[in-house]
Amino acid sequence: MKPPEDGPARFYESFVSAVDADGNEIAGIRLPPIAAPLATYTGWNVYRAVPGELCDRDGSRIPFARSRAERDADDDPRPSLEERYGSREAYVARVREAAAALVAERLLLAADAEAFVAAAKECAEFVD
Repeated sequence: MKPPEDGPARFYESFVSAVDADGNEIAGIRLPPIAAPLATYTGWNVYRAVPGELCDRDGSRIPFARSRAERDADDDPRPSLEERYGSREAYVARVREAAAALVAERLLLAADAEAFVAAAKECAEFVD
């Protein structure tokens, strides 16, 4: 799709993917970081409309609040990590479950599933 040729005042249509309640894309294979999210991950970025700026071409990560109190203070409609998982162990279990389902469907190698679980165990978002 090319931008219009008759001046900068006109806009051209831009499409974005359908997203779930957290703002994460629905289409495609939902790898463990999306099946058990810690944030909203976008394929775009908010930017100032400066000619030639390409920041909108980079993805963005908008982390979930850690607690209900933090979520309320930020007026964030997305459930907090505490509300979603309750603990690091519950989060790791969710990642393990998502990874195992993909291995069973032959969409993920077992070694990669183990790497996702190991990363979840080291996740800095959870404070023990």
